[in-house]
Amino acid sequence: LKSPAKALIRDVNQLLSLRAVAAEKIETGKYRIRLRLEWATEITDAAFFEAVKSFPKAKTYLAVS
Repeated sequence: LKSPAKALIRDVNQLLSLRAVAAEKIETGKYRIRLRLEWATEITDAAFFEAVKSFPKAKTYLAVS
């Protein structure tokens, strides 16, 4: 990855949009991230897969030998 930090932020934002995690600002530039264990009981399989379709696609590279 060119920017692992940006990839992490992108992925956390997607988890936030699914409400699988929650974020709380604790001070300037710092956040506390917590897992929402109840999330699995709040979302259906159909709703989950529909949301995942809207996520940005990761770049893939073929292995070259």
